[in-house]
Amino acid sequence: MTTGKHIGKVLVKVRDEGDVRGVGPKRLFPALPRFNCDLTKSYVIIGGLGGVGLELADWLILRDARKLVLVSRSGVKTGYQTQKIRLWRSYGVEIEISTRNVTTKQGCLDLIREATELGSIDAIFNLAVVLKDALLEDQTEETFRLSLAPKARTTTYLDQITREICPHLRYFVIFSSVSCGRGNAGQTNYGMANSIMERICDRRKRDGFPALAIQWGTIGDVGLVAKMQKENKELVIGGTLQQKISNCLEVLDRFLKQDNPIVASMLVAEKRNRGHGATSAVEAVANVLGIKDIKTVSQHATLAEMGMDSMMGTEIIQLLENEFEIYVTTKDVRSLSFAKLTEIESEKKKVDEEKSLNKTQQGTNLLIQFIPDKQADRRPIVRLSCEGQGNEGQTVLLFPGIEGVFTLLDGFVKSLHARVLGVQYSYQEPEISIEEIAKTSLPHIEENISKDEALTLIGYSFGVSVSLEVLSLLENKGYSGKVISIDGSPTYLRSSMLNFVPGETEAEFQTNLVYKILAVLIPMDLMAPYREKFLMCSDLDERCDLALTLIPSEVVNRQKLDKQALVALHNRSKATLNYEFCHEKIRSKAYLFKAKYPIVNEDEDYHLSMVFEHSVQVATVDGDHVTILKQSELIKDINKLIACVDDI
Repeated sequence: MTTGKHIGKVLVKVRDEGDVRGVGPKRLFPALPRFNCDLTKSYVIIGGLGGVGLELADWLILRDARKLVLVSRSGVKTGYQTQKIRLWRSYGVEIEISTRNVTTKQGCLDLIREATELGSIDAIFNLAVVLKDALLEDQTEETFRLSLAPKARTTTYLDQITREICPHLRYFVIFSSVSCGRGNAGQTNYGMANSIMERICDRRKRDGFPALAIQWGTIGDVGLVAKMQKENKELVIGGTLQQKISNCLEVLDRFLKQDNPIVASMLVAEKRNRGHGATSAVEAVANVLGIKDIKTVSQHATLAEMGMDSMMGTEIIQLLENEFEIYVTTKDVRSLSFAKLTEIESEKKKVDEEKSLNKTQQGTNLLIQFIPDKQADRRPIVRLSCEGQGNEGQTVLLFPGIEGVFTLLDGFVKSLHARVLGVQYSYQEPEISIEEIAKTSLPHIEENISKDEALTLIGYSFGVSVSLEVLSLLENKGYSGKVISIDGSPTYLRSSMLNFVPGETEAEFQTNLVYKILAVLIPMDLMAPYREKFLMCSDLDERCDLALTLIPSEVVNRQKLDKQALVALHNRSKATLNYEFCHEKIRSKAYLFKAKYPIVNEDEDYHLSMVFEHSVQVATVDGDHVTILKQSELIKDINKLIACVDDI
């Protein structure tokens, strides 16, 4: 056979034939179970149009799911969501988008019935979340209620309903968080919501029903953390690093095929020991060199003289850079001494303290800017100085923020190519609603404009709500124009105010508002004993009087803080919370310039689409709520819109 000369078949006898019962057992191979969906059954994902929800839906489709119900409060709002749904349907997948209110029992019941029409429900995933983060002292009954609703309440109703009408349910999965199992500052309500869901899963498992709660660590590429992250850097949250959604789906496969009701997936952050327990750069370097007591060596001797070799030098350079943010070159490290290193560390500490002080001062100055100024020009309409000085320029109505004047907008205004009319709000008799501000301003506005000219309304922050109310009134009188919103909308401002100044009662709201102002002027430990006194005050006037007595006379800008300024700030804050746009949708075109780093996270268009007939054009500009005004790209784009008369 080896020479290739053999012709014909070759038979190999392994053994003689025998009784089949004599055959040994099959050899088993180690394997991992794999989750697969049923083509005929339906799968429900609450929060299915969020970042994680879309990825989960895609994963289920890859595992043969062909009937999906995606639940979302707001429905399809982005082009990416539309694209994904269109792609899935091209695969032959039935996709139902449900906007039912699943925080009610009837809403959950209707959802289950809707999903059952597609097919028997095989799995339910609850990914819904509402974040209302705040320190415990700032949490209210309302923030707990809002955070618990989509998680605890929805899961409770789903548990009750599925026990009765979903006998073939295989998977009941809720997405929890490490903020429940390990805790995270400022998320007491969120942790409680997750904990309630986990206890429901415990009970379901004991009663023989399917249940799985997964405590996820932070997910970096999609979802809430990805949406809120301000810089593309590695964040450590609650001692965990961000994990990729692909890794989460990989472990989800294993979680779904095991029996424990509560599991966790997280990427634990590396514990840094800062140079083997060293508290200073000098101690850390001494540890690398093996010096136990730095007093036994000369402080002015170089590291090379103390026995540092090239490997130690590389380790010291990396240690100083990574742990202490002290940067030295390979050449300089050889001539470095403990005395020189002490000097460098002291200088760096001094610079860091100055930066911290400057940052605190900036925060103080920022808040002071938003307090109404009694010394400002109080005319209802003022002609603002800008580059487009002549009457031939396009007319712009500019509405300031909650401060009511244009101090904060001065640099922004000077760069506009237009005839800019500034609308200022009353100081001595501040209105208590957005509607009142608009009605008071309207006669003065009409005196300075005509129906024949191109009109542009620009609102910043609080001024966005005023501009919308004014534009609605102007449209009813035959005027036409366009509106430009700079980082603001009624819902965005309301959410920001609730986040900034929480309060169940009027007394709590007024006290918290005054506290926010005093917090940048007076140390918190000096203010703490006065909180009960503020709550016991009978009205706002009494609280303002008490606040002014606490401010030291030497505080910068003290002359700006009088009772009337605090009253005006309070009235406009309440107006922000109470305002609802209740008119017909505005026909004019709308443009929104939103800050890259928002105060709170809202929908893409800040819900402005609810106010306008046409879609709102949205652009994101670098900066936060204040620094957005200084961005050259914002000025450039707004000047283009002002000059474009065809958009009116």
